[in-house]
Amino acid sequence: MHAALNYLRTPRGRAVGFAILLLLLFALYIGLIFICDIVSSDVLYAGTLLPELLEWGYQGVELVAFFVSYALVLRALFDDGLRGGAVYIGIAVAASVLRFTALMAMRFIGGWAVVINLIPELIQLALIVGGCYRSGAAFDRIFRVKSDGARTLERSICRDAEVYPQKKQPIQSDPLLRAARGSAICVSVIRVLGRLVFDVTVGPPADLVDALWMLCYYSADVLIGVGGYYLMKWGLHMLGKHPTTKAS
Repeated sequence: MHAALNYLRTPRGRAVGFAILLLLLFALYIGLIFICDIVSSDVLYAGTLLPELLEWGYQGVELVAFFVSYALVLRALFDDGLRGGAVYIGIAVAASVLRFTALMAMRFIGGWAVVINLIPELIQLALIVGGCYRSGAAFDRIFRVKSDGARTLERSICRDAEVYPQKKQPIQSDPLLRAARGSAICVSVIRVLGRLVFDVTVGPPADLVDALWMLCYYSADVLIGVGGYYLMKWGLHMLGKHPTTKAS
């Protein structure tokens, strides 16, 4: 057990662990869809909340998988730049393609539905990767100046010691928390825009009840971003317990 934990703390072990975690989450996601499909077509559960709970369940698992992916990609980009982050980005893309391939094979989704769902998902990932990389690059420019100044004083400073969770500072001053917040905002904005497009296509609410439901859905999209930020923050905290960057 101790050897396995040590392996997961290595760069290769962390990447392997990420791939396994994503596969498990997406297997749970597909499993819940399969159960939901069976329950929804069974008259015994007609009029019950079970189908809806199962639907919320697999959507929740999907969101957890997304934000866990973003936290790991963010940390990899911060630690190793694009070269190290590319491994995690590749794993995230491969997992998405594999997930939609499995859904198609099980006839839960058609080819056109794959296109209109997979492409926005990959665009969202690309936007988040770009934001995370820019945040890390901005930090590195400042850190190089601080590191050069420390060397003139015959001292060294640790790169990890300047960021969360080792250092407590405002979100705007921390590259990891700033990127996590930007990622969460990106997810919320994309969800709200997608819902706006759908609502414009369907038309205005028929009555006050419809309007209130629409407001609830938009509020839920915002809350998903808030929850996603704190999930990413927790993930960064866990990853930060075993810093891999040496002192400079």
